[in-house]
Amino acid sequence: MEVTIDHELDHSFRVVDGRPARTPRRHAIAAWFSSGAFLLGLWLVVSPFALGYGVVGAWFTGHSNEVVTGVVVVVVALTGAMAPADARWSGPVTAAAGAWLAAAPLLVGYRDQVDHTAATINDLVVGGVLAALGVAVTLMVRPLRTVDVG
Repeated sequence: MEVTIDHELDHSFRVVDGRPARTPRRHAIAAWFSSGAFLLGLWLVVSPFALGYGVVGAWFTGHSNEVVTGVVVVVVALTGAMAPADARWSGPVTAAAGAWLAAAPLLVGYRDQVDHTAATINDLVVGGVLAALGVAVTLMVRPLRTVDVG
């Protein structure tokens, strides 16, 4: 009898207990999650202008934080969507970017914004979703291994 246990590098398509292992399906789901993160990254780049709190003079504001974080998320998520098995680092990086984005209004302070409420809400919502997607991608790309227990 074989039991599937996480944490071993194996990209092959295997049969476990007479059923196909779920690794290819898990990677497809991870690619979809990464695609969602990619779209959120694009939103971060344009959201300061769409929500009306674009550049206001201060060097590090919600605008610059969102644009920089958005570009990082776009690049990382695109890599994770294209090759989830080979870019296992994309999930943790996306989760970290989401956590940073959610914490930035408290750590950086957006008081200089034209509308700091919109920037704060946007960062909290998008950051929370990005962190969740990053965790989901990380869990989906964890490799499976089989152990004979009997």
